[in-house]
Amino acid sequence: MGQIEDKLKTLNLSLIRRSKLPATHCQCKRHGNLLYIGGVSESGEADYETGKKLGKKFVAVMVAASDGMDDIEAVLNLTVAVRGSTPATASDSAADGVSDAIVDFFGARGCHTRTVIGVNALENQASILCGGVILLRSDRNV
Repeated sequence: MGQIEDKLKTLNLSLIRRSKLPATHCQCKRHGNLLYIGGVSESGEADYETGKKLGKKFVAVMVAASDGMDDIEAVLNLTVAVRGSTPATASDSAADGVSDAIVDFFGARGCHTRTVIGVNALENQASILCGGVILLRSDRNV
């Protein structure tokens, strides 16, 4: 078991299993040691707690698309889209939940740049959607 998995146990945290995609596009694209992730979403209120749930899903996608949690060198960038006509502070709070969940799992390696945008609609009635770029330790194309 890796260091990150051990840390998860001590923090009493667990990963959420991701579901299969019905669409023809891929959720992740790996090129060399970069992993591009798009379209991870969560429904519910566009608030901090929903953002935390989405952050856990995003981590699960990262782990599934890499060679495990120890293969993740750094989370480089996130783009978070928040649905609704809520004030900007609500959008920031939802995105903060995503960011905080990722940092909870990875510590300093999870610290990232972030763009937050408000939108009128998201796929599958989601309230928050996240994509990002991840730096991996291993180098391969998939």
